Amino acid sequence: MRSAISRFLKTLLPGCHKWYRNWREQAATRRRYMREEEMNRQRSVAEVFGEKYQGNQWGGTDGEFFSGSGSTTEVIVEPYLDMIRQRAASEGFLGKVFVDLGCGDFRVGDELLPLCSRCIGVDVVEPLIRRNQAAYPVPNVQFVCLDIIADELPDGDVCFVRQVLQHLSNAEIGAILGKLKKYRWVFITEHYPCEDGNTRPNVDKVHGGYIRAFVNSGVYLSEPPFRLPTEALELVLEVPGTELEEGGSPGTIRTFLYKPQA
Repeated sequence: MRSAISRFLKTLLPGCHKWYRNWREQAATRRRYMREEEMNRQRSVAEVFGEKYQGNQWGGTDGEFFSGSGSTTEVIVEPYLDMIRQRAASEGFLGKVFVDLGCGDFRVGDELLPLCSRCIGVDVVEPLIRRNQAAYPVPNVQFVCLDIIADELPDGDVCFVRQVLQHLSNAEIGAILGKLKKYRWVFITEHYPCEDGNTRPNVDKVHGGYIRAFVNSGVYLSEPPFRLPTEALELVLEVPGTELEEGGSPGTIRTFLYKPQA
């Protein structure tokens, strides 16, 4: 039946055929999203993201720990690094202690090392932390395995939370945001959909690989339930996003500078 509808639309209405194909692909993505959420509901954050890394579900070769295209795509990473370098000079945090929450494979964090006196990379996946310790035997880098939702965060001056919150539930995000007050500068990067009249901020989800952009949502920090003060948030970078999945718009990736102590 489905193939008959597709053939009919393709023959008579090419524009409708394209719309129908995109709608079908997006519907399939939403079904996968819901199945993953149901599986992850009873699993810990460490279990879920350990499986993502060890199963190469974000890409990379077999046995490689890879954080995904957002850490390697030049049009995303290079503007981010340039912005941090410029802000380090203008804000006066050159030579300070950096804390990288959800550091992943540390490809981006490694590029920031010349700017700091010391960097602490934090992730919940223990095998990933052991790999990072072996891959980056640098005197001014320390890697620690912590659950940033439940555990106390390391001390430091500048904090980076790069495309981490989008994978967590609203309650988990709220628990992390409450701890960020110990840092003077916090750079928060998130993936947003191509916004339209149907975009809904902060649709709740279960922690996992899928992000809110799949359901036309995102993490909007000044909106309920987070309500960070707008005067403490500054949009410092916006770049095109990466392709999500079949039928999904790439959207945008935005970085905000959050100053909790301002």
